[in-house]
Amino acid sequence: MELKDRLDWVAKKWLLESFIEEEDLRWDDPWLQSIDLEYHKVDPDRSLYHDLVEDGMIRRVISDRMVEDSMRHAPPDTRALGRSLMMEQLAQDADPWGGVDCRIEWDGIKLANDEYINMSNPFTTYETVAAQLPEILARPRPPRPPQPEREGKRRRGDS
Repeated sequence: MELKDRLDWVAKKWLLESFIEEEDLRWDDPWLQSIDLEYHKVDPDRSLYHDLVEDGMIRRVISDRMVEDSMRHAPPDTRALGRSLMMEQLAQDADPWGGVDCRIEWDGIKLANDEYINMSNPFTTYETVAAQLPEILARPRPPRPPQPEREGKRRRGDS
């Protein structure tokens, strides 16, 4: 575990193994799942990772400035770039009170008009697709097939 001060996964494994030993637990103990989640909390006041950094047990290899830049600028050679460009466009079109009707995932975006943008290749930037987003959004939603009525179910207005 000599890299526990530099590699995140090694540090977390060391932390979990130390906890198992101190508390006499097994790997399937739910307490470990809780520790695992606490390790990755984003809020520095609640994160076990940040506690290890503060205690000098983990060396930071990047600065806060680099982290902030990464939060604002996607890597230029991955699908994160296309996803970020599309998110910017969707945010501009958003209803300030209702947001945007879409679902954004790691490998695709489901839009309100039932279009699905497949982004399954992590090494493609999808910039071309992002440039086409206004046309994709303008496509009408395909009509949904009528749903068959269930027997015995009364509709509003039926007597």
